[in-house]
Formats: sequence, C-alpha cells, structure tokens
Amino acid sequence: MPSTAVPDTHPLRPGFYFIDLQKGHVVANEEVAAVRVIDSDPSSVDNRFWLLTFSGRGYHIQHWGTKKYATVGENKPGAIITLSETPFIWNIQPDGQGINRILVPDMDLYWTEVNVFGWRLFKLWGSDGSEEQKLTFDPLWVNK
Repeated sequence: MPSTAVPDTHPLRPGFYFIDLQKGHVVANEEVAAVRVIDSDPSSVDNRFWLLTFSGRGYHIQHWGTKKYATVGENKPGAIITLSETPFIWNIQPDGQGINRILVPDMDLYWTEVNVFGWRLFKLWGSDGSEEQKLTFDPLWVNK
C-alpha cells in the first residue's frame, strides 16, 4: 500500500486532482487506452479525475474512472503514455509558479503533448520547456 506521507522533495500531496494543460484537459476512458488531451469534456467530468498516491521515489498517477494507472511500455523518447493495471512511478517537477511537469525518475523524459493522427496524446520527450510539457494540478481533495 503506497504511503500517504509526502517528503519535502515531492511537491503535491496525495489526493484527487484535475490535470490540465493551458490548452486542454488531461483525460482517459475505456475507449482509448492512452492518456490524452481534449478541449472540453461533454461526456463526463469523471474522465478528468486523477488520484495521486506517493510511492517510494515518486507518485502513482491513477485514473479514477478506469481505475488504471498512467504508465509507459518503455522508458525511451517517443513512447506513448498509456493506461495499465500495473502502477508506474512518476516524478512531478514544479517550477514554483503553479506549473508542473511529469517525468520518469532519473531520466530526462517528460510527458509531452503530441498530435498523432488527430489524437492529442502524451509521449515521452526530453525537456524542451514547451507549453506541451507544462501541466497544472487542480486539487479536488488532498490528504492532510
């Protein structure tokens, strides 16, 4: 069971969050087994709920609606962020201004929004400081 204690080196407390880019919402559902971005979500706000739990060197990021975890098959540039029943450890890197980036621990591989055949998905790419890597975490409920 992941710990709910957050060491000083981790910026976010465990809890439920909306995760957003400046130009869209980070969502998931059973139809598409990838973490994706949409402008608005007319179907259900449930697609936007993410649960962060602290685990060892980072966080597990679990989609509330599907109960699956954001994960990646291989830690290499270009790998698509997908959903899996197996947790994956991510780091969250704050910039001090309310913007965060999600990355693979100990690697220069960040969630980066890309367009793949009309789908706005996340792939792992090196740090480039682009808007496609800057995320906000809007807390809905956090563990005190």
